[in-house]
Amino acid sequence: MKWKNYNEIKPPHGIEILAHNPMWIDEDYNPKGIRIGFEYAEGFVSAHYWNYQDCYMTISHTECDDNECYSDEIKNSIEPTLWIELDSLTSLLKVNE
Repeated sequence: MKWKNYNEIKPPHGIEILAHNPMWIDEDYNPKGIRIGFEYAEGFVSAHYWNYQDCYMTISHTECDDNECYSDEIKNSIEPTLWIELDSLTSLLKVNE
């Protein structure tokens, strides 16, 4: 079971994945830079912790690209760099129980 490069292989549509992007690393809110998300017709969707509002926000290009509330840094780091299917991880956990 290996992490896949998002730019080389996109996840199947609608399947939850564990995703990583080094730009998502935040010492207080996300020290490992990990999110759960999924790919759909318009791109990648995940939950982004928005510390300005102290809440999680759904983030995708359709939600953010034309919205001035989101910085260019956030808009440019929506997609993961690496991903792995959650089903792979959950089946591994059941085998090791």
